[in-house]
Amino acid sequence: MMNSTNSLRLSRARSAAFTLIELLVVISIIGILIAILLPVMAHVRSSAEKVTCSSQLRQIGLVFEMYAQDHKDFFPVAKYMPDPFLSSSPDPGLPDTLKHYLDKDTADGRIYQCPDDSQVFALSGISYEYNFSLGGNTIASHLERRHFRRMNIQASQLAVSKDFDNAVFDLQDGSTIDVPMRHLQRNILFADGHVGRLELN
Repeated sequence: MMNSTNSLRLSRARSAAFTLIELLVVISIIGILIAILLPVMAHVRSSAEKVTCSSQLRQIGLVFEMYAQDHKDFFPVAKYMPDPFLSSSPDPGLPDTLKHYLDKDTADGRIYQCPDDSQVFALSGISYEYNFSLGGNTIASHLERRHFRRMNIQASQLAVSKDFDNAVFDLQDGSTIDVPMRHLQRNILFADGHVGRLELN
C-alpha cells in the first residue's frame, strides 16, 4: 500500500513539473516574441518622437503668433541658427528673441528641443532652423516679393522653421558638425501655423 502511494505521489510530481525540453521550448518562444516585439517598439518610439517634434513646432508657431500680435504682424529678426553655428548675421538666435513669450513651464527652452536631437540642441539651444529672411517682414510683404508672386506661393507653402539636420554644418571655431537625418520626413512649420512633413531622399 505504501509503495503504491509513493509511486502515485512521484507520478503526480513528475506530471506537475516542467521537463527540461518543455522549459527550453518556453524560453525559445519568449525569445522569438522579444525578437518580434523589439523592432515594433523601436518603430512606436520613433513615431512618438516624430509626433513630439511636430508638436514642438506647433507650439513655436503659437509663440510666433504672439510675437506678431505685439509687433504689427512682423516676424522676429533672428539668425537662422544661434551660436556656435556659423552665420554672418549679428542678430540674436531665435530662443533669445522669443524668450519673453515663454511661460515659466517652457522657460527652460525644452519647447525648442526635438527628442531625436542629441547634438544640435545641446550646442545652440534649439533643434530647428529659422527662415531668417522672414525677419522684419510680415507674411504679406514677404509673399509680395517677385519670385514668390511669380510662383504664386501661399502662406500655407512658406516655411518658417524646420528640423535642422541631414547635413554637415560649419561652426564659428572653424570646425564642422555632421548632423544625421532625424526623421524620414522633415518637420516644417509653415507661415499659416500648420506643421507638415517633407519626404527626404
